[in-house]
Amino acid sequence: MKKFGIVAVCLLLIGLIAGCGQQKKADDVLSVINNAKDTSIEQLIERAKAETGDFTVYSTSSKTDKTVKAFFAKYGLQGTGSGVKQNEKDFYSAIEKLIDGGSAEIDAVVTQNGASLSVELGAGNLINYNPVVPGAAKSDMYAFMYYFKEFAMDKKFDEQITNVWDLIDTSSAVYYRKAGEPINQLFMAALTTDAWAQKLSAAYDEKYGAGTCDSAVAAGNFKNAGYLFIDGFLKKATDYESEGKIASKIVVDAEKPVIGFSPVTKYSTGAEGTYNKVKFFNKMKGFNGYAYKFYTQIAKTTDRPYTAMLFINYLSTAEGIATYQEGNGVYSTNSMVQQDIDSLLDGFVLENYTDVKSDWASIVKLLEGYN
Repeated sequence: MKKFGIVAVCLLLIGLIAGCGQQKKADDVLSVINNAKDTSIEQLIERAKAETGDFTVYSTSSKTDKTVKAFFAKYGLQGTGSGVKQNEKDFYSAIEKLIDGGSAEIDAVVTQNGASLSVELGAGNLINYNPVVPGAAKSDMYAFMYYFKEFAMDKKFDEQITNVWDLIDTSSAVYYRKAGEPINQLFMAALTTDAWAQKLSAAYDEKYGAGTCDSAVAAGNFKNAGYLFIDGFLKKATDYESEGKIASKIVVDAEKPVIGFSPVTKYSTGAEGTYNKVKFFNKMKGFNGYAYKFYTQIAKTTDRPYTAMLFINYLSTAEGIATYQEGNGVYSTNSMVQQDIDSLLDGFVLENYTDVKSDWASIVKLLEGYN
């Protein structure tokens, strides 16, 4: 029995030592990043070039790998740079497992879904860093890119949607990915905030008559016009497995009128592309579409903090975002790269978890009921 007791104590001590080591490394990484918040690009390049080993960025997008490789080539960094794509549904659980295990396999992330990201930042698994390149946005959850989602229909049909409530009344089918798309939950949740509920109410009254929205909200026992819209829209909409397929297989060349909601980038550009085959309903009363964010953060277990900071700066430049994503509906958060960003965002619902955080759990439960 004594032998087993000694072994147990030894294992406990080893675990404690390992845990202390992981915490020290995390504290060291945080210290480096905090001390480098005003470090110039030239200094970051010099220090990143001195770092060795692999540099791996986990992401919900397959485009990250080519971007990391272009970044390494541009600055002539040592080691190998790569991106690893994870399914959005499993992304945060996968990186949490790696980071909790003290793995140096993950150095940074490029991801979406501010609700889940805020949890990892709060736990200290990911570290926020604001880039120093001119014009870069500053935030407690830094994002380098806006990604636009809009409603669209094949141009061969005459129908026009000028008011968001038309999306519920239309005789056309409406395809919207409800299940398996957490970012769309944030879209619907944003509509319940006072600001968007007021805009939806005004759009309803313009369509049906003054005071009709208040009556409809009261009759349905809804909290505000945002909840009224969610109820009508999600009952109307047809779920589908993929937003890419909504764009390519449902909307384009449809035999009957159909409206689909998906990222604008899902419509290919070029002479033979599908982008010119559709019309976008992005001038509606109520809202124009949804602008969500792509975030980039540093893992607390990284062995290459300067490389990670340099990478975030690279993503925040015109070259970086062009390398990452080409096409329509993608815009840098950097006001010097995208000088008209404020006008582009006008009328679009912005992903903003902070505004819905207090009601998030109840909203998610409500939305899941429509799946």
